[in-house]
Amino acid sequence: MTSVTIKAGDTEVLELLALKPDATPLTGSTNLRVDVRRASDDLILDFGDGVFKASGWATPKATLLEVSAANAPGWYKYSLATAGWSTGAYVLTFTEVSTTSAGMLPAAAELRVGG
Repeated sequence: MTSVTIKAGDTEVLELLALKPDATPLTGSTNLRVDVRRASDDLILDFGDGVFKASGWATPKATLLEVSAANAPGWYKYSLATAGWSTGAYVLTFTEVSTTSAGMLPAAAELRVGG
Protein backbone atom coordinates (compact mmCIF):
# COMPACT_ATOMS: atom_id res chain seq x y z
CA MET A 1 0.00 0.00 0.00
CA THR A 2 1.33 3.44 -0.94
CA SER A 3 1.87 5.77 2.03
CA VAL A 4 2.28 9.57 2.03
CA THR A 5 2.88 11.78 5.08
CA ILE A 6 1.62 15.37 5.20
CA LYS A 7 1.29 18.09 7.84
CA ALA A 8 -2.12 18.45 9.51
CA GLY A 9 -4.11 21.20 7.83
CA ASP A 10 -2.44 20.79 4.44
CA THR A 11 -4.35 20.10 1.26
CA GLU A 12 -3.16 16.93 -0.47
CA VAL A 13 -3.82 16.51 -4.18
CA LEU A 14 -4.73 12.87 -4.70
CA GLU A 15 -3.89 11.58 -8.16
CA LEU A 16 -5.04 8.33 -9.69
CA LEU A 17 -4.17 6.61 -12.95
CA ALA A 18 -7.27 4.74 -14.17
CA LEU A 19 -6.82 2.08 -16.80
CA LYS A 20 -9.30 -0.05 -18.71
CA PRO A 21 -9.03 -3.85 -18.54
CA ASP A 22 -6.87 -3.77 -21.70
CA ALA A 23 -4.43 -1.43 -19.86
CA THR A 24 -5.25 1.63 -21.99
CA PRO A 25 -6.06 4.90 -20.19
CA LEU A 26 -9.66 5.48 -19.12
CA THR A 27 -10.81 8.94 -20.26
CA GLY A 28 -14.04 10.85 -19.89
CA SER A 29 -15.18 9.18 -16.67
CA THR A 30 -17.20 11.03 -14.03
CA ASN A 31 -17.63 7.83 -12.02
CA LEU A 32 -14.35 7.54 -10.10
CA ARG A 33 -14.65 8.12 -6.34
CA VAL A 34 -12.48 8.25 -3.24
CA ASP A 35 -13.49 7.64 0.35
CA VAL A 36 -11.43 8.23 3.50
CA ARG A 37 -11.44 6.04 6.61
CA ARG A 38 -9.64 7.13 9.79
CA ALA A 39 -7.62 4.05 10.79
CA SER A 40 -7.70 4.69 14.55
CA ASP A 41 -11.48 4.32 14.89
CA ASP A 42 -12.69 3.26 11.39
CA LEU A 43 -14.89 6.36 11.01
CA ILE A 44 -15.62 7.49 7.44
CA LEU A 45 -15.23 11.09 6.24
CA ASP A 46 -18.42 12.85 5.21
CA PHE A 47 -17.21 15.13 2.40
CA GLY A 48 -20.40 17.19 2.84
CA ASP A 49 -19.45 18.61 6.23
CA GLY A 50 -15.85 17.39 6.74
CA VAL A 51 -16.73 15.30 9.82
CA PHE A 52 -15.69 11.67 10.40
CA LYS A 53 -18.76 9.56 11.26
CA ALA A 54 -19.86 5.99 11.98
CA SER A 55 -23.07 6.46 9.94
CA GLY A 56 -25.40 9.12 8.54
CA TRP A 57 -23.07 10.44 5.85
CA ALA A 58 -24.52 12.85 3.30
CA THR A 59 -21.48 12.50 1.02
CA PRO A 60 -19.23 9.53 1.92
CA LYS A 61 -17.39 9.61 -1.42
CA ALA A 62 -15.88 12.44 -3.46
CA THR A 63 -15.64 12.50 -7.26
CA LEU A 64 -12.23 12.60 -8.89
CA LEU A 65 -11.89 14.99 -11.82
CA GLU A 66 -10.11 14.19 -15.06
CA VAL A 67 -6.84 16.10 -15.45
CA SER A 68 -6.80 16.19 -19.27
CA ALA A 69 -7.92 13.51 -21.71
CA ALA A 70 -5.62 14.99 -24.35
CA ASN A 71 -2.52 15.78 -22.26
CA ALA A 72 -2.74 13.30 -19.37
CA PRO A 73 -5.04 10.46 -20.46
CA GLY A 74 -6.22 8.28 -17.59
CA TRP A 75 -5.17 10.69 -14.83
CA TYR A 76 -7.76 11.93 -12.32
CA LYS A 77 -7.35 14.07 -9.19
CA TYR A 78 -9.04 15.37 -6.07
CA SER A 79 -7.82 18.09 -3.67
CA LEU A 80 -8.29 16.74 -0.13
CA ALA A 81 -8.28 19.35 2.66
CA THR A 82 -7.16 17.98 6.05
CA ALA A 83 -7.98 20.97 8.26
CA GLY A 84 -9.07 19.74 11.69
CA TRP A 85 -7.82 16.18 11.16
CA SER A 86 -6.02 14.49 14.04
CA THR A 87 -2.50 13.10 13.73
CA GLY A 88 -2.53 9.52 12.49
CA ALA A 89 -3.23 7.23 9.55
CA TYR A 90 -6.11 7.46 7.07
CA VAL A 91 -6.97 4.87 4.43
CA LEU A 92 -8.02 6.09 0.98
CA THR A 93 -10.08 3.74 -1.16
CA PHE A 94 -10.70 4.37 -4.85
CA THR A 95 -13.78 2.92 -6.56
CA GLU A 96 -15.81 3.25 -9.71
CA VAL A 97 -19.55 3.71 -9.23
CA SER A 98 -20.69 2.43 -12.62
CA THR A 99 -19.60 0.20 -15.46
CA THR A 100 -17.39 2.72 -17.26
CA SER A 101 -14.77 -0.04 -17.46
CA ALA A 102 -11.95 1.01 -15.20
CA GLY A 103 -10.20 -2.30 -14.88
CA MET A 104 -7.19 -1.31 -12.83
CA LEU A 105 -7.56 0.93 -9.78
CA PRO A 106 -5.30 0.85 -6.74
CA ALA A 107 -6.88 -1.11 -3.91
CA ALA A 108 -6.06 1.52 -1.29
CA ALA A 109 -3.47 4.07 -0.19
CA GLU A 110 -2.48 5.37 3.22
CA LEU A 111 -2.30 9.06 4.10
CA ARG A 112 -0.43 9.86 7.31
CA VAL A 113 -1.14 13.19 8.94
CA GLY A 114 1.53 14.59 11.24
CA GLY A 115 1.53 17.50 13.64
